[in-house]
Amino acid sequence: MVKKKFVSVYFAQDKLQLVSLTKDRDRVGLVTSIDIPSGLVDNYKVKDPKALSEIIKKVWQERNIKEKLVGLVVPEFSTFTKSIELPQVPIPELDEAVRWEAQDFLPTEAKDSVMDWKITQKGETSYQILSVAIPKDVLSGFVDAVSLAGLFPVVVETPSLSLSRVADGDGSGALVIYANLGKTILLVREGEKILGSSVIDSSNQREILQTAMRMIGHFERVEIKKVQIGGMEITKELFTGINQNLKMPAEWIQSKVKGFDPKSLQEYLIPLSLQLRDPAEPEDENSINLLPPAWVKTHRAKKFMAQIKGLLVVLTLVILANFIVALVVFILISAEIGVLEQSQTNGKNSAQQSVVGQIESANKLGDDVIKITSGTVYPQTIINIISSSLPEGLKVTDYRLDMEEGNILVRGTSVDRQQLLTFKKNLEETGKFSSVSIPVSSFEKDKDLEFEASFGFLELAKGTKKQLKLQI
Repeated sequence: MVKKKFVSVYFAQDKLQLVSLTKDRDRVGLVTSIDIPSGLVDNYKVKDPKALSEIIKKVWQERNIKEKLVGLVVPEFSTFTKSIELPQVPIPELDEAVRWEAQDFLPTEAKDSVMDWKITQKGETSYQILSVAIPKDVLSGFVDAVSLAGLFPVVVETPSLSLSRVADGDGSGALVIYANLGKTILLVREGEKILGSSVIDSSNQREILQTAMRMIGHFERVEIKKVQIGGMEITKELFTGINQNLKMPAEWIQSKVKGFDPKSLQEYLIPLSLQLRDPAEPEDENSINLLPPAWVKTHRAKKFMAQIKGLLVVLTLVILANFIVALVVFILISAEIGVLEQSQTNGKNSAQQSVVGQIESANKLGDDVIKITSGTVYPQTIINIISSSLPEGLKVTDYRLDMEEGNILVRGTSVDRQQLLTFKKNLEETGKFSSVSIPVSSFEKDKDLEFEASFGFLELAKGTKKQLKLQI
């Protein structure tokens, strides 16, 4: 599945880390770190979003970053993580049950927090749920800062979520210790489940080791088979202490992404990990995204308005081009009429024939302009035809339009196979598309299918457009 391209932005206490990968996600494209003034992010809360936005905007300008979509990693101390078990109920009811359960561990009212959750394990009669929450006033500081800089957040998560992804292995129990930028994050995970996490000052190496031992003892029901370490602040003393006191060898977290030297990899593990996920929206029960739902709606509206503005610009240019051509034709005709009148006075029939020929050429030019204008196809026209073919229960999340070749690729989700087949049939019956193709892999599941469909738009397909030659 093709993932959205975005820039990871990790907010530490006095530093910003930025990472983005190339289109194929196997090599680093951008990696940089920026110091931010002390106190701008105080007690894990943004004190002045406008000032922080100016710093972010300046970085985008100086690094010549074109990408406007961003994913945010907010400080661990500002969030609350809990693994809970609930009976198997329909997803809408499950969301209500998770939020009800969260009232027992959230220090504030549920209405004052943004929370998301995901299913980490399905039992015979129950779900294992990982839930994460953050106070709205804390989250708004980070989201507002990037928004004021002209950027669009698509995902928000925590360092522990990032580390659990980049350190993922065989799904067995593991203790992860990541020490960097003055803080050490410890977490106990079992597959996708984060059972517990803690944040300690990196300067206190003894406390780090003692906390690791306490966490292993507290989660004794989990068989912790390995210790995974990372970051720039793992000392030899801590490394030796882990091996000796935890009775398990410590292994460094690695990545297959190319372009990082070993030192840089450990420094940028957290923003790098965010690049390895697909930024699903908060409604998705298989991922965690702390982006406020209200912001998602606002982003969609802004994106739609940007598309409308783009179409208006194209339409304006077409109209302006027609006006200029018409003006040129008028000037030519006016000039040749003058020549014709003079040639009639002088009795030069040859000049008259030349004028008639040029007038015919000007008329042909006008006809060609009309043909070009009438043959213009706009992206919104194609999208509207596709939208009218969508059956109930099927949603398109991504459009890829090749306006030169007429090739179209759409991706989305369908509640079942029948709705996907209905969508294919509806496209074919419009008479506007050719070679509607849906890969067999899209039909692997009975329910909640993720699919992609490719087809051609007949009016733009090769061989259907007449190439017009304009002459003046």
